[in-house]
Amino acid sequence: MVKAIGAKLNFEDLNLKDGEIDRISVRAIFPKKKKTVRKERNAAVKIDSELLIEVERFIARSENRFRYLNRKQFVDLAVAEFLRAEKMVE
Repeated sequence: MVKAIGAKLNFEDLNLKDGEIDRISVRAIFPKKKKTVRKERNAAVKIDSELLIEVERFIARSENRFRYLNRKQFVDLAVAEFLRAEKMVE
């Protein structure tokens, strides 16, 4: 058994018609991906109940009703905008 770490395998030169080899077993081990901070893609985040009430009031305004479909979308956009502004400051 041969282990190939990060190898590219090419079987074009291998001739199986001569009867000497009846089975080929290949196992390639590739490096693990870097671990990120989050473990799941969609993780639940708790938000202060009073702040959530203010968000709901803001979304309920007539000018914002169609711009923000729900609380999650509003929070996602607000956090993205905040992070973008913070990157410009650095």
